[in-house]
Amino acid sequence: MKYHIVHLEKVPEVIPELIEYFTNEWDPYYGAKGPGDAALDIKTCCQSDGLPIALVAVDHKRTALGTGALKMHSLGSRTGEQPWICALLVPQPFRKKGIGEAIINALEREAERMGYTEIYSTTNSANSILLKRGWQALRQVEPLHGQATVYRLEFQK
Repeated sequence: MKYHIVHLEKVPEVIPELIEYFTNEWDPYYGAKGPGDAALDIKTCCQSDGLPIALVAVDHKRTALGTGALKMHSLGSRTGEQPWICALLVPQPFRKKGIGEAIINALEREAERMGYTEIYSTTNSANSILLKRGWQALRQVEPLHGQATVYRLEFQK
């Protein structure tokens, strides 16, 4: 499967797809009875020169195959820990193709480009990817879907 990763601001036409993906994946938060606003959260990431930003994997038809964001705070964040990879989502039909790891890699490079020396993430599904990439587990937290792990990656100097 061929795809490339771009800033969301370059492909705003995929926002409706992303809203649907967020709502389906995280219904307790973004669903009709949840407190979240997927459209607002996604649209605030439509920039490339400061946080928050979102990256999107798109194919040649500009179908969104996955996304991830870089934000100042996330689930489990503490004072002084920033930035955070969050909202990492690859819909079921596109999983197990390396898209999630490619998005993580691109977000790591974005954080490094912005001058950060470390980066954080909370996940209950991408543990093996983060560990393989050299991330260090810090602690456990209890977000929406049960227990998750907070990770940190320090960039090589």
